[in-house]
Amino acid sequence: MDELASAERNQSHNFIAGICNLGKLQKETASMSSVYSYDDIALIAAKALNGKFRDHRNGDCAGTNVVERYDHAWWNIMLPPMSIIHKINIIFRENYTRHYGYYVYLNKEPVDISGLASLPAVYRGQTEHPSTQNVILFPEGHQGEQMYIYLNKSKPEDTDGDEDNNVLDVCEVEILGTQSFFEIPLFISLSVLKTRGTVSNELTK
Repeated sequence: MDELASAERNQSHNFIAGICNLGKLQKETASMSSVYSYDDIALIAAKALNGKFRDHRNGDCAGTNVVERYDHAWWNIMLPPMSIIHKINIIFRENYTRHYGYYVYLNKEPVDISGLASLPAVYRGQTEHPSTQNVILFPEGHQGEQMYIYLNKSKPEDTDGDEDNNVLDVCEVEILGTQSFFEIPLFISLSVLKTRGTVSNELTK
C-alpha cells in the first residue's frame, strides 16, 4: 500500500507493457547487407519476421546474396525505444551451416555496421557445426533499441564454396520483450492501480 501511494504522488514513472514479439512490431525497419532472389522471389530482411521458416525456396526466409565473395554479412532491425529483451529465438536454414561463427548484438543506441567493432556482442558462435535454432535468454532483461546478426569470416575470397563465404540464411527471428515508457505523467487514481494491477492498459486506451 505504501509503495502504491508513493507511486501516485510522483509526477513521472517507468511502466512496463506486456511481453510481445518486438520484431514484428518493427518489421518495416529490418534490413540486410545484400538480398538473394529466386527469380521473382526476393529473400528480403522482413521475411525473417513472417512466422514462416520451412521453405527457403518459396520465400519463407531472409537470405543474403551468394553470387560473389563478401567481407561480411548482416541482418539488422530497429526495436521500439527503451525495449527490454528477455529472449531471442533465431532459426536458420535447415541443413545449411553457412552461419557458423556469427555474432548477435543488442545495442542501446543505433549504430552502423562499422560501429559494431567497439561494442560487445551478446552472443558469439564458437562451433563450425551450429544448430539450426538458437535461443538466447536474458533472465534479468537486456535493454536495446537495435539488433544485429553479424557474420565476418576471414578472407572469404580465398575459399571455395558457400560454406566459407559470408552468407546468412535467417529464416525466423523472434525478439521477445517489453517496451518501457519513461516520463509518463501519472493521472490515475490509487483505486485504478489497485483494481487493474497495472497502468499500461489504462494509458494505451
